Amino acid sequence: MKVKQVDKENVSKGRKTSVILVLGTLIAIGPFSIDAYLPAFKQIAGDFKVDTSAIGFTLTTYFIGIGLGQLAYGSINGSVW
Repeated sequence: MKVKQVDKENVSKGRKTSVILVLGTLIAIGPFSIDAYLPAFKQIAGDFKVDTSAIGFTLTTYFIGIGLGQLAYGSINGSVW
């Protein structure tokens, strides 16, 4: 697969702003999801009729998934740039 090189001088200012906004939003989603999820542990456990440790396991799997995703994307992104 051939990778197209981007001419940095010809990228418009609006395009740069759009990329910055999209990347900033993507970066903010992770912490926002955790901040919204943690206070609801007891409510979620009550709704599913499980112990809070079972809900804590979902948080563990979330972090494992985020970590693996960053490892996979980091190696792909490093090979492209």
